[in-house]
Amino acid sequence: MQRMAHGVNSSDRASEISTALTTEPEVPTVPFSFMFPALSDDANKLLTPSEKTLGDLADLGATMEDKDDNTDFDSTIPAAYTYFAQFVDHDIAFTDVHKKEGQTDSELLNDKNLSPWSKTDIADKVRNKRIVPLGLECVYGNLTNRQLPPRDGEKFALGRVCPHHNRIIYKDEDNDLVRTGHSPDFKKDRAALINDPRNDSNLIVSQFHVAFLRAHNEIVDKLKCTFEDARLILLKHYQWMIYHDLLPRFVRKEEIEAARYDPFEEPPAGVPLEFSIAAYRFGHSMIRRSYYLNDSFPRISLNRLFMLTVLSNGLTATPGEGCLNLPGNKIIQWRKFFEGGRNKARQIRPQMVEPLFTLRDEASQHVKGEKRLAVQDLKRGYMMRIPTGQALAGRIGIKKEEELTADDFQKYAVNSKQFDVLKTSEFLTKTPLWFYVLTEAAKQYHVTRKDQLGPVGGRIVAEAIVEFIRRTPDSFLNNGWTPSDLCFKPGKFLITDLLRRAGVLENP
Repeated sequence: MQRMAHGVNSSDRASEISTALTTEPEVPTVPFSFMFPALSDDANKLLTPSEKTLGDLADLGATMEDKDDNTDFDSTIPAAYTYFAQFVDHDIAFTDVHKKEGQTDSELLNDKNLSPWSKTDIADKVRNKRIVPLGLECVYGNLTNRQLPPRDGEKFALGRVCPHHNRIIYKDEDNDLVRTGHSPDFKKDRAALINDPRNDSNLIVSQFHVAFLRAHNEIVDKLKCTFEDARLILLKHYQWMIYHDLLPRFVRKEEIEAARYDPFEEPPAGVPLEFSIAAYRFGHSMIRRSYYLNDSFPRISLNRLFMLTVLSNGLTATPGEGCLNLPGNKIIQWRKFFEGGRNKARQIRPQMVEPLFTLRDEASQHVKGEKRLAVQDLKRGYMMRIPTGQALAGRIGIKKEEELTADDFQKYAVNSKQFDVLKTSEFLTKTPLWFYVLTEAAKQYHVTRKDQLGPVGGRIVAEAIVEFIRRTPDSFLNNGWTPSDLCFKPGKFLITDLLRRAGVLENP
């Protein structure tokens, strides 16, 4: 179904396409770190290591399955932001977890003896292969190592859509990624020649990646500049729209301003695990079961959006068979994914759509080990020593009236079984941070009718994103830069503006 399933080590798949890229010796990358190291050292601020806790996490994750896909729980956020947030996540961290030979993450997380790793083990076994978070490495490659995707002079090379299908949108055919040929091996069959294979895991993120390549090419044409100049221009606009368009969709203004003007005293040097392993995974709850892809496919299931299935043009993926490139009738109508379109993200709440509880690999087979994404997320936080939601709320200094109580967990539980697990475990007072963030967002919606994170989740996400942008050389947060070259309106650049510059956003 998907070329790289959740639970598969991301670095394993990257090595499969390394022959198509030029690789040189490794360079220092940005490590993972803790936003609040003292909390991760304090047993009272962590989940209790025990067989019961491990079982309770599995039971809690099992209660998060959304079998009904009730439209009452659609949010006001356009679905494009779910997948742009995923694209951004890939640009922040490329995680390599050292495990037993041949073992996948899903198998590791299904170990009945799983326990929290020591900080030494985390430092030794968990590596981030990114050099500059939010530096567009996922598009441009590891520039120090010269791992660059295919180019055509100062421009990126693009793949041409398969000509055997009627196209209902766009005049040109350059709407796919450059790919390898057919192969009987699922992992090598029509693999995209890009620096981050995760950006070709599903059609929506893949089409975002195409848009970035096309936007770069448009900058070269418009400004008559070099490849490197175009990269720097696109990077500035990209970070601007993350801060001014993506972040405000999910985070309250007060958390963004606090992160910008009154940041934590000692921001971590690396990517905070509290952010990467917990708070930023709120997007898993926003995924829909089906999408209005375009006027030819008004209801396409999530399972059919994984790229090998799309290329095989059938209900299941068939290695070595199907279109060499994206079928022309599967090009996204991006208008359907923004304001006024058909696709809304799901509300941020402690629930996820059913396909994410039966994860499958690239051969459409159930993954070995833990198959439920919600359980994976909960167990990963336990393994990586992520402090509880209450511990983070106390450390950040959340107002007492905004902290979650037992009554809140009962009120915002999505079903009676969920609260039963909470009250028969330690989780009412020591709540896994990811689950706390989701419940906090459900409360936030109830109070304000806004689909946003609450104070703990929002502050962690804002703090990390703002710090990544601030660290970037010549960042607009440091020098007062405002967008101009690519704007349709002075000083304003949104995700839709990027897509318009790329020539992939059809007129309203």
